[in-house]
Amino acid sequence: MDTIDSLLKQAAQHFTLKTGEEFIATVMGATDSLGVAVLIATNKRLVYFSRKIAGFEFEIMPYSNVSSIELSKGIRGHSIQVIASGNTFSMKWIKFGQVSDLVKHVKAMIGKNEELLLPSSDVPDQIKKLAELKEQGILTEDEFQTKKQQLLSKM
Repeated sequence: MDTIDSLLKQAAQHFTLKTGEEFIATVMGATDSLGVAVLIATNKRLVYFSRKIAGFEFEIMPYSNVSSIELSKGIRGHSIQVIASGNTFSMKWIKFGQVSDLVKHVKAMIGKNEELLLPSSDVPDQIKKLAELKEQGILTEDEFQTKKQQLLSKM
């Protein structure tokens, strides 16, 4: 019997976390093709891994490609449907994981570009670099303040 931990280990064989990337929430459920699946939300992207009777399905979706996520609940548990770049996948009978945390996070991240998603620990370093550019006369005070506020809003 698959557990969420065993599916996460299987999924990890197909992708590596990027620098500054961390897990936000994971859920485990069933697929329409009688498989089991795990959906992983990181601070940079959404990862889907499904183990089937004869093989697996794996997909990585940057949040910039995700157009919607839907959540429903029935007697057998939660169901999630994700639409990303014309591709739709769904999970049902979700009983394991942080369903509401995952859905809330994905909704907040829909349409955001990965390159703009800096880890909050990088923000002070970025502000220091901007201050140096301002001191060198490369950035104006207004440009510096604008960029600084953009970075601070990501923390």
